[in-house]
Amino acid sequence: MKLSVWAELQGISYRTAWRMWKAKTLPVPAYQLATGTVVVDAKPQANGVALYARVSSGDQKRP
Repeated sequence: MKLSVWAELQGISYRTAWRMWKAKTLPVPAYQLATGTVVVDAKPQANGVALYARVSSGDQKRP
């Protein structure tokens, strides 16, 4: 995917992603095409986790 798309998915600006690319600090593999486009080798990931838990003991049960 393009660097701009990756940056949007990560919640950072394109400019920040570009700086990371130039500094070689991107956390994912990337390469640049002859046209100048930076391509990031990353699969989209879910950003959140949902968890529901319920605990009860014997004295909390209804009669």
